[in-house]
Parts: sequence; structure tokens; C-alpha cells
Amino acid sequence: MTKPDNSGGLGQEAARYYDEWTQRYLDTYGDIIQAFRTRKPADLLRSIVRASGMAYPMRVLDAGCGVCGPAVFFAQQTKVRVDAITVSEMQVEIALARVRKEGLEDQIAVKTGDFHHLSTLYPAGYFDLILFLESLGHSPVPSTVLKEADSVLRQGGSVYIKDFFFKHSDRPEYESYIQKVVSRVNENYAYRVLDLEPLIQQARTLGWEIAFIRPLPFDTEIHTRVQFEYINGIKLYDGIPELPYAEWLELKFEKVVKPIF
Repeated sequence: MTKPDNSGGLGQEAARYYDEWTQRYLDTYGDIIQAFRTRKPADLLRSIVRASGMAYPMRVLDAGCGVCGPAVFFAQQTKVRVDAITVSEMQVEIALARVRKEGLEDQIAVKTGDFHHLSTLYPAGYFDLILFLESLGHSPVPSTVLKEADSVLRQGGSVYIKDFFFKHSDRPEYESYIQKVVSRVNENYAYRVLDLEPLIQQARTLGWEIAFIRPLPFDTEIHTRVQFEYINGIKLYDGIPELPYAEWLELKFEKVVKPIF
């Protein structure tokens, strides 16, 4: 099995990874390429709609959209306009075909794009809501991504993040264990498991208010992820105990409306 190439910068690594691995994900995950999932993926997507506050006539950015499985659901269920970007050319081709099949060309705009450069892709203050659904961890510099998100988010708009964050421990032996498993996740998934505190600090630096930081409201269905890792020879715990190393969270930040004076 070819490992992700970690030699690139910013979005290049994720682009190479998904150009190679997207079909493997489709074979196991279907078009909702998310590790934290419910038995019925539609239940998860409905929860994201409620938690993010998504509603017509919002303009929504799905930053790291995969093959537009979630974007199609959001457009159909809420009638919002979705701009969907991914760094993978292969994913764009599949997403465009899916959007055409569903007759959603007027609601979903798909393009190849790196979320490290949102300010070069969209006008300032363009979006009401920006989503990062298990995508922010693909960034080597999440602070840059959030700064770019701020530039294209309107005053009063929101950012919703669903991802997993590694747990710190004051026990050196457990901290070492956590770092070992996180390294394996990063290596196998072209990922960088997120650290919560720096992300919160960046949000505060941008002047965003925290709406919530909380666990997702249901347990994850792990069978799909386990099957994917088995099929593709991914061994995160090879030779070490299976202990918790990270936690799944959903976060929502709001861009405060700045006073006129």
C-alpha cells in the first residue's frame, strides 16, 4: 500500500492523497466520506444542519467537500446555495457528475480549490456559513485556514467544525502512547490530528465568539471505519493497546458584528 506523500505543503499533500484514495473511500464509505458517522448517514447530516444553523437563503461554503455527498443533502433539504471546494481533481469530477445527476447545478457550485487561499477564490464577506467536516485536519497550518475563512465570512456569519482532537495527558507514559497513535493516524490518512487549544486561540484572535464546543450528540458507528482500515491494511494499534487517544467534537464560532463607531 502506498503511503501518502508528506513532502508537499499546504493543500498539495491532501490533493495527492485523495486523487489516489477517493475510490477506496467510495467503495467502503459511499459518498459521505466521514469517519464519525451514524448507522444512517442522513441522521448525521440532519444533526449538522441543526447544529450549524443552516437555513435558506444562506450561502454556505463546504470547505473540503469530498465528492459532495453532504452538499447534495444540504441543498436538497434546506434549499441553501452551497459552494463546494476540494483540492482533489478526481473528487471534483465525481462531485460535478453527482450534482448534474441530481439536477442541482443552480444550487451547488463545485470547484478545485485550496482552503488555505479562500480570499483568492471568493469575495470578502461572501458566506453566511462555512463548514469544515473532517477536513480541517488535512491542513498543516489550521490557523491560516481560519484566517482565510474569516476573510470570506460576513459579519454575523458562522463557522462550524466537525473533527477529532487528540487528548493531552499529564502522565508521560500515556502522552507518549497518544503521540504514537496520532502519528500513525497522520501517516496513514495524510492528516494532522487537531489540537483544540491553538484552534480556540486563533478563533479568539480573529474576534470570533464561541457558540459551543461539545461532543457530537450520538455515538459513532465504527464498523465502516474498521472495515476500511482492514481492507487497506491500516493498523493504528499494531502492537499497542487500543486506548482512547482523541475525542470527536463539534465546534461553532460566530463572527461578531463589529460596531460602526
